[in-house]
Amino acid sequence: LLPGGGGLRATNPRKAAAYLAAPGAAAERVEIGPREMQLDRSWLGMRTSDGVEEAALGTALSDEFVGAGLAERRAGRICPTLRGFLMADRIAARIVQTG
Repeated sequence: LLPGGGGLRATNPRKAAAYLAAPGAAAERVEIGPREMQLDRSWLGMRTSDGVEEAALGTALSDEFVGAGLAERRAGRICPTLRGFLMADRIAARIVQTG
C-alpha cells in the first residue's frame, strides 16, 4: 500500500518464456489510486472463501449477490457460494462496474 491508500498493480509477462526466465518479476507496474485499490481488493477477495467485509461492497451490491445466489452473509462478510465461485468473472465485472 502507498500512503493515501493507493497501491501498485503488477502484471506478469504475457509470454511463458519470459515468465520462466524471471519468475516473480513483473512485466509492468502501475500506480493506482485508493478507489481502484479498494475495487481490486473487493473483486479479488470475492475469489476466496473468506469473501470481503460487507461494507466494502455496500448494501446494494451485497444484496444483489446474495439474491442471485452468488454469495451468502457470514459474520459481517459477503462470501461466495459454489455458484459464486463458478461465476467469479461476473462478480468481478459487476464490482468494477460500480466503481
